[in-house]
Amino acid sequence: MKKAICILIFFLFISALTSCAEKADTRSKSGGKTVEDVLNEKATEETEIETESVTKQNSTTDTLPPETDYLSEAKNGDIDVDLTQLNATMVYAQVNDMLTYPDKYVGMKVRMRGPFAVYETEERNYFAVIITDATACCSQGIEFLLTDDPPYPSGYPESGTEITVTGIFHTYFEGPMSYPELYDATME
Repeated sequence: MKKAICILIFFLFISALTSCAEKADTRSKSGGKTVEDVLNEKATEETEIETESVTKQNSTTDTLPPETDYLSEAKNGDIDVDLTQLNATMVYAQVNDMLTYPDKYVGMKVRMRGPFAVYETEERNYFAVIITDATACCSQGIEFLLTDDPPYPSGYPESGTEITVTGIFHTYFEGPMSYPELYDATME
């Protein structure tokens, strides 16, 4: 008797499993949604929402001014790269590009603003404009040589003083290293 009940329960269990599988197949054939269909739809919706969000964000955030405003062809002595027109983050990024790919900027007239810095050695003094990122945790600078080459310290401001320098971008070698510099520069 126990054996017959176990066999009966086994057949009922198999019959229940088969009927559930048939119902799932019937649902998908009749236009009903399976779990996989619902998950795929949700993933597609989320992707579309993210794409819309990025598109809206790109159209509403502050962007660079048109390229002609800060990186334009010089006409009659105009500025080629005017870093004074950019926000702190973009100035830092632009200077980083100038230091990483200096050949793109050689011969361009550059205008930049930042704190004055000097590095004194026995051979010569190195004068620079320091550029910091928006959080002021990272800084980099570009050296400059003034046209009239005034004596230091009387012809220069105190270190840390905010200055604006305009000069021609070039690179020079000291030993095996290449360094960027603004030559024929004027300081405001």
